[in-house]
This record gives sequence, structure tokens and C-alpha cells, in this order.
Amino acid sequence: MPRPDEFEVFIKKEEEKVKAFLRNKFPHVPTEDVEDVIQESATALFDNIRNRKYKKEDCSLSTYYMSICHRQMLKHLRKQGSNPFVPVEESLIDIYNYKTDNIDFMVHNASSPDILDKLDLKEMVKNLPEPCKTILWGFYWMNLKMKALADMCGLKGEDSAKTTKSRCMTKFKDAILQIIEDNR
Repeated sequence: MPRPDEFEVFIKKEEEKVKAFLRNKFPHVPTEDVEDVIQESATALFDNIRNRKYKKEDCSLSTYYMSICHRQMLKHLRKQGSNPFVPVEESLIDIYNYKTDNIDFMVHNASSPDILDKLDLKEMVKNLPEPCKTILWGFYWMNLKMKALADMCGLKGEDSAKTTKSRCMTKFKDAILQIIEDNR
């Protein structure tokens, strides 16, 4: 379990990234509500760490905290009677749509019609090594900017994050192509 001062440093470090994420996903929510959700999320994170619900193997602490913030915001909106429907994963297809050099084309031209069933993109991204998992998840599902991703992954800047993202997309494409090849 982290010491209270370590935990405070972590929360402070993540604060701007979390605020940016919540404002991006929920632009209609007042700043005060965003700050309340962040506070509730920090408490929930601390409790989850203390109760051993968080496991390092599943995802980074930063990603875990971000997911808690997202769930807490949805819970907050439900309490207020707002429509909490926000597509958590946007469309899984978005991850390989136009942004990724026509993986869409490759998938739809696969010989096996059930190939799309084998492409659980969310799981595929979760199974990538770090920092690929964090960068692709953060970029495509959480709409984070390259600067935030660079900070999350300890990279030197946006250019490093872009280069790393490009390498990660190559690994991701290769994994998709391998699934397609295995099912021909």
C-alpha cells in the first residue's frame, strides 16, 4: 500500500490529465462537479489499493485511476438525473478505421467471414506490452493528447509519443494480420 504522501503526489501528478479527460468526455459538466468526481475517485482509488482490488498486471495505476474517474462521473450524472450514456469505447472499429492505414480494408478482405468475431480489439490492446497498451488505449479510447500520453509513459515529449504510437500501431496491425492469416 502506498504511503499517504506518495499517494498525494500521484494524485497531484494525474490531476490535469484527469481533468482534461473528463472535460473532453463530458463538456457539459460544470468544473465544480468535475473536481468533486476527481476527489471521489481519489478516495475510491485509495480504497481499492488498500483492499487489494487493484492489480498491477491488469493495467497501469494511471489507467486504473482514469477508469475510476470515468465510472464515478457516470455515477454522478445518474444521481443528477442526467443522461449518463456516453459510449465508453466509442466504436471499436474506430481504432482501425482511417487512422491506421486501412486495417479496415484488410479485415474486410479476409477470407473467413467470422474473422471479425476473432478480433476483440479491446482485448488485443490490453494484451499489448507497455507502453503500447497505455498509448493506444489512451489515444483511441480516452481521446488523450500526445502530451498527456508522453507524460503517462514517461516519454520525453509529444514527438516521442507519436513515434512510439506509430511503432505500437505496427505491432497492433501485425497482430491483426496474424489473426487473419491464421484463419485463411
